Amino acid sequence: MFVEGSLSGGQFVLDQAHAGLNDRGRVLWGGRSGGKALHTPDAYITYQVQVDSDMRGDVVNEALVSIEGRRSYSLKAQTALPVVEVALSAPNYVGVTSPIRYSIKVTNRGAVALTNLEVTASWTGGAYIEYPNPESWAIPELAAGAEWNRQFTLWTFSTASGQVVASVEVSHPWIGTATATANTTIVR
Repeated sequence: MFVEGSLSGGQFVLDQAHAGLNDRGRVLWGGRSGGKALHTPDAYITYQVQVDSDMRGDVVNEALVSIEGRRSYSLKAQTALPVVEVALSAPNYVGVTSPIRYSIKVTNRGAVALTNLEVTASWTGGAYIEYPNPESWAIPELAAGAEWNRQFTLWTFSTASGQVVASVEVSHPWIGTATATANTTIVR
């Protein structure tokens, strides 16, 4: 019996015993290797799929089971990849010793809920955050299609000039990092 799997946009990650069967997007199980049967009847084959970080949309994994002298069977599994978007808004201009009020919006565009997302703000330029206000947040759960909103404020220094460039980064093990940036010019 042979089981052949394929998918686009990723690669199979097999356990150490079967690592030699990996062929970036195609895996072949079954038959014999060096006189040794690779799998027995009623065997369960477990694998993980590592998806390329720039992959978007759905991953369709198709397995074709062929038994010599019998018909073949095709099995498909579709996985919707999580997609998170982040937006950061701020005023275009502020004066010295003025607040810059930021709004963060994180949206789960995927089909599954995500837990324990990390949101971190950073900035360059003549501004500071007042203690004890946070510059990072945890989102315990973000349902599919849901939004999370948060505001934070930076204050410009009395001697500041130029621009304050703020960035927000959203991270989670299942997604590539999502970032957004806002620029504010300090006028004197």
